[in-house]
Amino acid sequence: MKALYKTLLLCVSLSFVLIGCDDSTEIPSSGPLDHAEELALGTYVGEWTILNTTDSTSVIYPGTVSLDPYTYINKEDVEVTEHNANRVNVTVDGNADIYLESNESACNTQLNSAKGITFWNLTSSNPFGVTYWGKVSTTGNLILKYEALVRTGRGGKNITKYSCSFSGDKQ
Repeated sequence: MKALYKTLLLCVSLSFVLIGCDDSTEIPSSGPLDHAEELALGTYVGEWTILNTTDSTSVIYPGTVSLDPYTYINKEDVEVTEHNANRVNVTVDGNADIYLESNESACNTQLNSAKGITFWNLTSSNPFGVTYWGKVSTTGNLILKYEALVRTGRGGKNITKYSCSFSGDKQ
């Protein structure tokens, strides 16, 4: 009886393997620029709030954040601007001390349930040097948030944690 069940299970498994293989399956393209990044692209003017979580002091700076089409350098060292349905470049102004290692970084985007746009980069090895996330509301308000650790003192023994955020409106 066990042999019959094993044989039956083998036949069913084999039929799934043979039916499931289809050589005509293609990887869908990322599509035209008609999803999250199309709604989010633009320049946002507002304020940076930098909160020192160690002593609870904060500083506010005026600033801008831009969301631009995803741009990268290809193998031939040519800059390519790609209208990709899930990535944008985030550019921040460099006038304020906002604890980022660079002023530009690429990130992922997604339409959220409230019909706004969420964007993020969860690897701290990105050009900003921090993990960050943000959202753009349907009314054109952008929020960008991240935390930065700043080491000071001999050997970087003193660590200050900053909670950084930007809020601005699309221009």
